[in-house]
Amino acid sequence: MTSRLQFTPVESLEDLNRVNDAQKRAFRALADADPGLIGRRVQAYARRWEEALAHVEPGSQLLDIGCGRISQTIFDKITIGHQLDYHCMDIDQTTVAGVRDKLQAIGYNAENAMRSDNTVIPFPDGKFDFIFTSHCLEHSIDIVRTILECRRVLRSDGKLFLAVPLGFDDSAEHTLFLGPEEWLSLLSLCGFRVISYTVGFKYVEVGDLVVVAVRDGSSVDETGAQRLASRFGKADGTFARATDRVFTFPPGAIVNSNATIMRGIGSVCQISIELPPRALVIGRNDWAGMVLIEDGASGLALDAYSSVPYLCGVDLVGFAPNFRVKIIGCNTMACDQQIAIAGILF
Repeated sequence: MTSRLQFTPVESLEDLNRVNDAQKRAFRALADADPGLIGRRVQAYARRWEEALAHVEPGSQLLDIGCGRISQTIFDKITIGHQLDYHCMDIDQTTVAGVRDKLQAIGYNAENAMRSDNTVIPFPDGKFDFIFTSHCLEHSIDIVRTILECRRVLRSDGKLFLAVPLGFDDSAEHTLFLGPEEWLSLLSLCGFRVISYTVGFKYVEVGDLVVVAVRDGSSVDETGAQRLASRFGKADGTFARATDRVFTFPPGAIVNSNATIMRGIGSVCQISIELPPRALVIGRNDWAGMVLIEDGASGLALDAYSSVPYLCGVDLVGFAPNFRVKIIGCNTMACDQQIAIAGILF
């Protein structure tokens, strides 16, 4: 594993297909090593749909963004069992063709399935009562435009059901590293009112956030939304892992494949990089403590405790290239005074 990654911008449908194909190859390799993986994924996806369908009235107009190769069982449940007028979109032409065959077989219009990336939703204003999207929006090349497009095609009281993985990973296809609070703030800035959300392990491999939000009549703050999204994007960034020479950890720090862990109040990690930092990536979990991040002029205190573990991107825009991370304690729920540092994006 190299100590550094360079994230090139994903700017077009061709770029999206390229990284999507790479993701599919990686998944096939995982499935070859774990024969039960695909079955667990299908079951998890079926449960996700069951959860969503509880919020949809029979006969509603529904849009599925990033539909993938939807199974016949789930397709029948949506269209026949719940009598929904099903529309969908995906970036893969073969996938869209397969769904069109399913639609035609039950007398639906084949044009209900469209090929597009999720920054352009090729349907009229106010058409849909409900939008379903699971593990798709995090691939957007312009997340604010994507959410505003969702708002545009929803009716005034329409609902958006979305599921997204949490936090930072080193994959090129996930262009953002938003945590739960950032996602909820982004939806609010884009004119949605969140009515429920859960954080947990709906999928087998990764923790995710599930949100049900209503298209709100309040004003949209597109500038604020773009500002938030820009601070949690990977494009044109360099990610140095915690094993890189720019990190100096105290004696006794534990190095593993994902992060380097230091423990105890007063423990300090020094970080010296070539350019100003964009985000420090740390582990949030139930044994994480509180840290102070400071560069001599600026300081940021953070409680890294979380009941659901994920890699959190800490916004450090405005900090100097030389700074330190110091453990200063833990809250009463935390099991220990540790901090796991995965790397730095700059």
